[in-house]
Amino acid sequence: MSKPRSATILKIIKGTARRDRKRDDASVALGGTPVALDFVPLSDKERAVFDWIVANGLLPSVHSKMESLLIAKLAKLIVVHNEAEAKLVIESQHRLVIRTGQNSYKLSPYLRISFDALERIRLLMSELGLTPSARLRFAKPMSESTTAKGDADDWGNV
Repeated sequence: MSKPRSATILKIIKGTARRDRKRDDASVALGGTPVALDFVPLSDKERAVFDWIVANGLLPSVHSKMESLLIAKLAKLIVVHNEAEAKLVIESQHRLVIRTGQNSYKLSPYLRISFDALERIRLLMSELGLTPSARLRFAKPMSESTTAKGDADDWGNV
């Protein structure tokens, strides 16, 4: 008869787990700053938005060159959104709804483009950690030195 198997967590607690079977799955810092890519052409406006995002929005310890493509696409979407809103104001004279027939109406095409671009911008910014709620994923836990004295440390003290 063989020895009964024990759970991995018990082996780790007891110190009998075989270290040679564990893989190193720690995250790897890729490093570098995102750069404009040759295979994604950017207009002057898109390049200005790209540079602004890289200069003001990125976290040095989180973002790397690998995010260059997503940031370029984000810059393109921001320019599309801004141009659609500008055309909506200038050409449509603030008409958000267009009459297409006797009793039928539809949204302005520029308004639809603006809404679609804004939704994609929000998704990309969230994916990249550029929104306040997304940055919480990258925040370090609060240590005792950062909490004020007298703060409740568990629900029992509230």
